Amino acid sequence: MEEFLTLLKSGPVLLLLSFSILIGLFSPAILFGSKFTKPIKINYKEYPRFLEIYSLLGKNIFCLISFLESISTFFLMFISIYYLDSILLSALVAIIIMVGHSFSIIHPLRGGTGTAPIIGILLACSPWTLIICLTFFLLIYIFTKQIEHAEILTVAIMPSFSIIVSGGDLIFILLTTILSMISIKKRWYLIKEIFDQKKKSLS
Repeated sequence: MEEFLTLLKSGPVLLLLSFSILIGLFSPAILFGSKFTKPIKINYKEYPRFLEIYSLLGKNIFCLISFLESISTFFLMFISIYYLDSILLSALVAIIIMVGHSFSIIHPLRGGTGTAPIIGILLACSPWTLIICLTFFLLIYIFTKQIEHAEILTVAIMPSFSIIVSGGDLIFILLTTILSMISIKKRWYLIKEIFDQKKKSLS
């Protein structure tokens, strides 16, 4: 732990953490914020659904934003793991980016759900976990035809996948658990909505 605290005081690490804050807060979605303003004020009390954002932005812009958010997160994670050689630092960088992204006061949607940063984090930390998550997501989507259901289930079970893949790496398991909790928090209104609909259909 002493070694880690010393590492945190070094110039490259402070620069890396500063960039992590900026990457988290300043989403590329800001560049297209004008597209969000009117629909949100009129229609949304909570974070808009995936398909609503997709249709609002269009395929090209949506994919561009997702790619930029994922690749910028991957780049910072890659530096912390393979250049600065610190798993603890990479976990700190991941949490800073995820919190900044999900609860940003600058983001046009009051923060995102964290899907893009999670993809970048897993790509850098554990590509196999990412592959398993994407496969699971596709299977759930094929079965339910509901993107939101597939997203929620994948994010919720992600820590379990990390246990299997990492062989009990406590830091990685705790990291994926924290990421999962933050992402579920951003989707909580949708989870309640799904359960309410199920109750109505059963009554």
